[in-house]
Amino acid sequence: MVTPWDVVKMDKDSKPTLLVGASRVKITPEQDVPLAGTGFRRYSTGVNDDLWARTVVISNNVDTVVITSVDLWGIPYDDVRMLKSQINDMFGIPEDHIFICATHTHSAPDIIGFFGGTFDSYIRMKYIGMLREKIIESVLDALKNMKEAQGYVAVGRVENMTVNRRRKGGAVDNSLTVLQFSSDDENIATVINFASHPTITDAGTKISADFPGFLCNKVEEELGGVSIFLNGAQGDVEPLVQREGERAAIYGIAHEYGERLAECVVNILGSKTSLEEGRLRVYSGSLKIPLGNPNLKQMFTEGVVRRFTVRVRNFLGVETEVSIVDLSGVLAIMLPGEIFARTGLELKSKVQGNCIVVCPVNDMLGYFVPEDEYNERLYEENMCISKYAKTMITGAVLGLLSKVKGDKVG
Repeated sequence: MVTPWDVVKMDKDSKPTLLVGASRVKITPEQDVPLAGTGFRRYSTGVNDDLWARTVVISNNVDTVVITSVDLWGIPYDDVRMLKSQINDMFGIPEDHIFICATHTHSAPDIIGFFGGTFDSYIRMKYIGMLREKIIESVLDALKNMKEAQGYVAVGRVENMTVNRRRKGGAVDNSLTVLQFSSDDENIATVINFASHPTITDAGTKISADFPGFLCNKVEEELGGVSIFLNGAQGDVEPLVQREGERAAIYGIAHEYGERLAECVVNILGSKTSLEEGRLRVYSGSLKIPLGNPNLKQMFTEGVVRRFTVRVRNFLGVETEVSIVDLSGVLAIMLPGEIFARTGLELKSKVQGNCIVVCPVNDMLGYFVPEDEYNERLYEENMCISKYAKTMITGAVLGLLSKVKGDKVG
């Protein structure tokens, strides 16, 4: 078993307040695959830009947290549980301290099955296994790269880059939160949280990380280290861009959008403040949600979607998890699907101080549509496992927030 203290060759009794390591590993498929996000069995026709698994490992004198962000539409709970078990066995990191996030690009392999990926032999027999190996490699490399670090946070607003796609004038979350970890004058990791659907390239058939990939590449070029994108409450929010003209132009538009956002990241870091030293704590909870959507229920039970099911009283359902991570005073709410902007803003309003919402994390259960907006004729509802899923998810989060507040008072 390898621990953070082993890889930096430090006596456990003299460990520093904060150790951070980061890495990135390429996860681009070796052949054309069904793409997730738009249309059933939409096969790729080559690669526009590479896909990556980017990892940051953060440790203090008590806890260690792993956050990996993969350039995928989502990752199924079955794979997440297997990865957590392997990482725990190899490195001794508690399973509830491991978070596998997806940037939610709509131009990456469908490894879950919502868009026909389970019918593809390359995805089933090779890519999924390779992906697990690459994520483990990314975690190991991040552990090997760990150094004493200082942590910073910067929060700003980005106007005129997103729009609510369901309702004219509807809610968007314009906040841009950046966590930066550095050692002396060297940047180790830049963690970026912003809510915007990576759908700029989904009209094409090239593999692409969409704007999150271009964003991370540019920040790495400007600041050094590894840049990690954590998507926010983007369920009903998309980039505000013009996509008219030739289909090939969409990749240039995504590139430009990502680099514009990178410029915002660099600018707001000019007003960064230090993180609270030594604070690192995880709060997690599991819940079971009945499968109320008959179409998705059929896809789950027939194995089209790679996802195990459970009994919820007299109903077939799924088990999933929510978490809150206290990253030195910044609360990260980790959710297993796509929430709407208004829901994200409501959750943030319950927190005093800096807070980010991250989704999808450790699972991908589609959309969590607010009950008062639920309309079975709309797209998001077709990809929502239950009309009551949003209420159940937010209820679980509020329960965890009570524990966080209790600990702070105590």
